[in-house]
Amino acid sequence: MTKNSEILIQVDLLNTKPEEGKRNLTGVFTETCPQKGVNPGFCEDEFTNRESELNVTANQPARMVKCTPEGHTSSKCSSFLKYLAYVSILYTNLLSFGIASSLGILYIYLIREFNTTKSETAMITSACGATLGCGGIFAGMLYRKIGVRRSFIVASALCSIGLFASSFTPNIWFLFFSLGILFGSGAAINNIVSFAALEKLFHQNAHILSIILTICPSAGTLFMTYLFDVFLNIYSWRGALMILSGFSLNMCFSGLLTKVDRKPNSDAKVERLKIFDMKILKNKSFLILSTAASMNTCFGSLVLLLIVDFWVEKGHPIVEGITLITFICVSGMASRLVFGFFSFLFNTTPILVLLFYIFCGIGGTFYIFAPLCNTYSALVFLVVLNGFSRGMLSTIRPLVFKKVVGVEAYPLAIGYTYTLNGICAIPLATIVGKITDLTHSYDFAFYLTGLFETLMFLLLASSHLLITWMRKKNHKFKPEN
Repeated sequence: MTKNSEILIQVDLLNTKPEEGKRNLTGVFTETCPQKGVNPGFCEDEFTNRESELNVTANQPARMVKCTPEGHTSSKCSSFLKYLAYVSILYTNLLSFGIASSLGILYIYLIREFNTTKSETAMITSACGATLGCGGIFAGMLYRKIGVRRSFIVASALCSIGLFASSFTPNIWFLFFSLGILFGSGAAINNIVSFAALEKLFHQNAHILSIILTICPSAGTLFMTYLFDVFLNIYSWRGALMILSGFSLNMCFSGLLTKVDRKPNSDAKVERLKIFDMKILKNKSFLILSTAASMNTCFGSLVLLLIVDFWVEKGHPIVEGITLITFICVSGMASRLVFGFFSFLFNTTPILVLLFYIFCGIGGTFYIFAPLCNTYSALVFLVVLNGFSRGMLSTIRPLVFKKVVGVEAYPLAIGYTYTLNGICAIPLATIVGKITDLTHSYDFAFYLTGLFETLMFLLLASSHLLITWMRKKNHKFKPEN
C-alpha cells in the first residue's frame, strides 16, 4: 500500500533497437498513478491499453499499462457516478430496443397510410432489424476507435435524426432509410457499447449487471408498446415518432457519465487494441454458437413484428394483439430473473452450452403450433413459452461468449453475432410477408418458418457436438472455463 492510497501501475517495458524496431529485452517498471482513491477498473480510460505518464527514452516505448487492485480505495463520488451511468445505460437500452421491437404496431398504421403490401412494409422492419444487427460489428470497431463517450453520442445523434426525419416521410421508401438505416445504426451502437461499458466500469458485479441489462429488450418492448399506442392515438404516428426522437437525445447523457476520471497526459504512446481481431473467426465453437444465437434472435423478433397482425387477421381486436406482446415481454423478463438466481450454479461452459441449445430448440415451437391455436388462452400459453425460452437464451448468450472467446474479444463477439443477426433479418420478414400476401394467411408461412428454424437448430447443435467430440478424440480439447 502506497502513501495517500496512491495506485501503482505496473508497466512491462520491452526495449527495442531503434534501427530494427524489434523487442529483445524485458523489464518491469513501477509508476505511481496520478489518480488517487479511484476504483481499479475505473481509473482506466476508454481504451484497455491506454497512455501513461512514463518518462522513457526513445528506444523504450511504453507498453501495456495495467492497474493492480492493491492499494485502491473506492471514491464515493466515483461509485455514485458509475451507478448513475449504469442507470442511464439501462434507460437508453430500454428506449432503443423498445422502439425497434414495437414497430409491429406501426406496421398496421403504415399499411393503411401508404396502401402498401405487407411484404413492402415489412422491408422497413427488416431494415431496422438488419441494421441493428449488421451494425454490431462496426459498433465494436467504433468503440475501440473512439471510446465509450463518443460512441454513445454518435448513437444518440443517429437515433434522434432517424426518428425525426421519419415523421416527415413522403413515402414508404424514405422510412426504409430513416427508420431502418439511421435509427437502426444508432440502436446497434448503443447496444454494443453498453455491454462494453459494463466490463469497463464494473468488475466484481459485471456478471449480475449484464444479466439485468439483458432485461432491457423485453422491458423496453413492454413499456414502449403501450406508450407507442398512446402516442399514436393522440398525436398520430408522425407525431409519435417526433416525440420519440426527443427521447433519443437523452442517450448523450450516458456518454457524458461513462468517463468520470481524466486520462493522464502522456509522453509516450501505448500500442492499442486492434480494431478487429480475426482470431474470433477461427474459433469454430464460437461461430456455431453465434449462428444459433443470431437465428434465434431473428425469429424471435419476427414474432414481435407479426403477432399483432396475425391475431387481428383472425378477427380479434388489436388490444388483444398488444396484450400478447405484453405476455412475451413479461415472460422474457421473468426468464432473466430466474436465470439470475441460478447463474452461479450454472457457471461452467458445458452446462451453459447445453442450456443454450435446449432453449434454442424450444423457441422454434411457436411457429409450428401458433396456427393451430383457436383460442386466446392457448396462444397466450404459446407466446409465454416462446418469450421465456428466447429470454433465457439471450441471458445465457453473453456468458457463453465470454467463456468461449475471452473478455478482450467479448465486444467483438457480440458485435459479430448482431451482424449475423442482421444478415438473417434482411430477407426473413420480407419473405414471410410475401408468402402471406400470396396465400392470404399466416398459417403456411408460419409452418415453413417453424420447420426451417427447427432444422437449423438440429444442424447447428449436431455440428457443435461433433466438433467437441473431435477435439476430445484428438486430445486437443482444453477447458474454456
